[in-house]
Amino acid sequence: DAPLAIDAKASSSALVLSTGDLRAKGGVAAQAKIEGQGERWSGPFSLDLTRAELDFANGTMRKAVGTRATLEGALANDGKGTRADYELRVRNAEAKGAFTTHPRTRLELEAKPFDVAGWEEIVPALADYAPTGRVALEKLVFATEPSSLTGAIALSGVTLRRERPDAPIAIDGHLDAKGTSLVPRALFATVGAARWAVTGQISDLFGARRLALRLATPAPVESNAVFSLVDGLRDSVFGALDLDLALALPLAGPAASQPALDRLSGDVRFQIGGDEQGGRLRGVSLLKTAFDRFGALGYAALLALPAKRGKSIDEYYSEKFQVARATFRVENGEARTQDFEVVHDEYTAKLRGGIGLSDLALDMRGELVISDRLDAALAGTQA
Repeated sequence: DAPLAIDAKASSSALVLSTGDLRAKGGVAAQAKIEGQGERWSGPFSLDLTRAELDFANGTMRKAVGTRATLEGALANDGKGTRADYELRVRNAEAKGAFTTHPRTRLELEAKPFDVAGWEEIVPALADYAPTGRVALEKLVFATEPSSLTGAIALSGVTLRRERPDAPIAIDGHLDAKGTSLVPRALFATVGAARWAVTGQISDLFGARRLALRLATPAPVESNAVFSLVDGLRDSVFGALDLDLALALPLAGPAASQPALDRLSGDVRFQIGGDEQGGRLRGVSLLKTAFDRFGALGYAALLALPAKRGKSIDEYYSEKFQVARATFRVENGEARTQDFEVVHDEYTAKLRGGIGLSDLALDMRGELVISDRLDAALAGTQA
């Protein structure tokens, strides 16, 4: 019950600290002025780790010497637990909040919008994405026993560039923390000219962690803007695209050790064309491909068409189609379909089979249903 009075300053140019997941090395300066009696005490404190190198969770987050990192505020103990009201400054981000230990450990954090450019220095996982844009933390609260997270993360023009700097991904909207899950709210992702509405959730944040994501086009977009993101499909598919992907991906646990494409599962639905312009597969005629399978007999039939029907063979070899549509089931590194349909003026191709996700290898079979006009043209070649 004796009166308590502490006025302390400490500094070190070569601190080595290891506690839990945190490692610190280098310069540190701290001070506190605590007054009270018995178990009740309070006072201001400050901590400056700018001259220190920090590592959290084996490199998940890190800070180099010289990058700003300061913490200051007020401490208080009421005999039941400790509370710290604080202001945290890391790099260009400024946050404030509170930390309490009673009745449960609770950490509150709020930060005004800050630019994320250069934050790959703090979060190495961002190194391949060269992030730009602004992020804000809206009343995030982490609590233990049981672990939960509430609040929101606001993203404004957050742009990620990976291997294709000419096709960045721009993200706008919110991620709401709801206990053990993160849920998108009015979240949109823009890739080139294609804009996607993003829904779904990351569930079991403090356990297995599973991503369930749905991407849908609010309005049709140009196919080439999407398919050109895949090098093997650049400038090959054209037409208005309506796309809906509902995919799941385990992020932790035994399944997370497998390649991402192997553990991806879900459903994909798309339609290209269906309007006045239709669609186009550059350099591809499914009819020509089909007749190639018949060899010389197929060519003999087609070469006779101009003489017999007065029609150019190019009309039947057109790259254009009215509509292409399909639904795919994704699992085990492959997307499989039973209803892939491409409708041309004079024939319809119906396909079934699979596409390898890693190499886009096709394994499909199907049938070609020809129109009465094309059937009559082919019959005329046999007269």
